[in-house]
Amino acid sequence: MTHVHYRWIAGMLLALVPLAPIAANPYVQFDVADSVSAREVSTAEFTAANPGEKLVEVAFQISSLIRQGRETDVNHFLYRVESTQHRAHVVDYLPRTQVASPIVGPVAVERKNGRGTTLGVSINGKYDSRVSGNASAGKNKTSELRVRYEMLPPKELLAASGTINRACGVYFKLRPSKQTSLEGAREFVCVLRVPSNWRADVMTVHCEAVGLRRHSFGAADTLAICGSADFQVAAHLQGDEEAKKALAELFAAEAAHRYAAGRHRVQVKDGHYVFPMSGRATIKKYSDPVLPSSLARYLTERRVPVDAKDLKTRLPATYHKSIGRLTAARQAAHRLNGS
Repeated sequence: MTHVHYRWIAGMLLALVPLAPIAANPYVQFDVADSVSAREVSTAEFTAANPGEKLVEVAFQISSLIRQGRETDVNHFLYRVESTQHRAHVVDYLPRTQVASPIVGPVAVERKNGRGTTLGVSINGKYDSRVSGNASAGKNKTSELRVRYEMLPPKELLAASGTINRACGVYFKLRPSKQTSLEGAREFVCVLRVPSNWRADVMTVHCEAVGLRRHSFGAADTLAICGSADFQVAAHLQGDEEAKKALAELFAAEAAHRYAAGRHRVQVKDGHYVFPMSGRATIKKYSDPVLPSSLARYLTERRVPVDAKDLKTRLPATYHKSIGRLTAARQAAHRLNGS
C-alpha cells in the first residue's frame, strides 16, 4: 500500500471521529437611560476661585446582558462618556482604578534550611576462636533554620478609569473576577466643570465588550468585539423641566429625520439627489452634491432658512419637514445655555 493510500485512510478515520462542539462566542447587549439629571455640587471655595463656572454631578446607569456565551469568555467591558459639544470637562469620576485579590489578608511564607553532621568510630576485634565483638561510638548533630515572613497577596486589575480628549470625557474598563460579575446594572458618576449658565448638554455614552472568539479546526482563539452600542443621553439640571423637554424634543426630531431619510433613501449620485417617488418612479433633482446629514448640520449651525426655494425644489416634502423640525429643536437646545 502506497503512502498516498495511508494518508487517504487516515483522513477518512479522522472524518469519522466526532468533533467536540465549539462553545458559542459571547454576545453582549447594553442599555442606558435616555435622560439623566445633574445636581450642582459646587463648593464655596470653587465658586470663589471660578466665578464663571460651576460643578455638576451626573450619574449614569449602564446595564449589560450577556445574551450568548459564557461570562468567563468575556475579557473586559469598555465604557466612554463624553460631552458631545465639549462644553463640559471631567474633574472627578467613579469608580476609580481598582485592584483586588482572591486572598484575604497577607500571605505567610516559611523556608527551612537543615544541616546534619555525624561522627562515628567503629572497632572490630576477635579475641579468640569462639568469641567476637563489635564496639562503636557515634555523635549526630543536626541544626535547622526556619524563616517565616508575610507578603502582600498578588492583586489583579478589576477596573481602570481615566480622562480622555483633554478631560472632555472619561473611560471605564472593567474586567471580570471571582468576586464580581460584569453582567447587570452599574452606576458611573462624573463630576463636570461647566459654565455657570449651563442647564443641559447631550452626552455620548459608548459601550463595548471584548471577548474570546473561538475558532474551529485547531485555530488559535482570538479577542474580538462581541457587542457595542452608542447612546445619546440628555443631561439636564435637576428640576429644570424646560431643559428636559427641549432635549427630549431634540432626540425626537433627530429620530424623525433619520426615519424620513431612510424612507425616501435620499442620497447623492452623479451630482444630483436621487430618491423614489411613491415607491415606483425615481425622481432626479440636479443640485450640488450635498449629503442630507451635511445639509441638516449646515441648516442648524448656520441658521439658513429651511423654506428656501431651492431646497423645496430639491428635497421631498416629508424630508424637508423633518429638517425644519430638527433645525428648531437644535436651536432651542442651543439657547438653553445662552448660545
